[in-house]
Amino acid sequence: MKGDRSKTYLITISAIAILLIYLFPVIWMAATSFRFDQDAWSYPPKIFSKFTLSQYVNLFKTRPIGMYFRNSFSVTTISVLFSMVLGIPAAFALARFKIRRKKDISFWLLSQLMLPPIAAVVPYYLFMKQLGLLQTRTSLILVYSTFNIPFIIWMMTTFFEGLPREIEEAALIDGCSIGKLFWRVVIPLSVNGIASAVLFCVITSWNEFLYALTLAGLDSYTLPVSVMTFWTDKHVYWGQILAIGILQATPIVILGILIQKFIISGLTLGAVKE
Repeated sequence: MKGDRSKTYLITISAIAILLIYLFPVIWMAATSFRFDQDAWSYPPKIFSKFTLSQYVNLFKTRPIGMYFRNSFSVTTISVLFSMVLGIPAAFALARFKIRRKKDISFWLLSQLMLPPIAAVVPYYLFMKQLGLLQTRTSLILVYSTFNIPFIIWMMTTFFEGLPREIEEAALIDGCSIGKLFWRVVIPLSVNGIASAVLFCVITSWNEFLYALTLAGLDSYTLPVSVMTFWTDKHVYWGQILAIGILQATPIVILGILIQKFIISGLTLGAVKE
């Protein structure tokens, strides 16, 4: 009994230590964003210093943060919605219908996730240039969708395969069409998996930097690219960089908290097959 209790204490202490290691950079970033520059970089470091919002005030005064935020929000929202509309029905078809060379199609989709994003930058740049979409948000929406759709199909196919077929068969016997079966039966049962897929796609699109830098213009830059504007040849505005980092991370944290229970169920469903 004593040995089990000691083991529990050891696991708890280890978990707390690992958590603190992961949280320390975030805590340091948040704390420094509410300090004056002279306090943030003082040596020896000050644990307690005067609280200030000057970094955030200067952030909005010197840069069009509102425009960057709108660009990130619109690009992420539209690309994720577009990817879900195309990816979820495709995943259901792969999971339930008899399709020729289904394994080859599944492997091809999986191979898209293996492709390093940087390998496709030049082809996408030339393609968007031919379409006249350079320096627009539309180019980012299309590119992000091409990365999100294979992931959604891959993840949701596995999820649909874990759903009990008996429910679908009962609905079909009662006269339900394939369309009604999908929208009224399958989708409500798949809310957890959809929430998990949405969160991963939102994080990928919201934090993406390379394509936003290459394909977007001054009026279509997103939040990750805006960080570069605080790094000049004369000065690096570290306080404002940390402040915009907090602003960028906050929506993702809030979204994760709101759909946390769906994510846990979505990631674990189908892990054990009967």
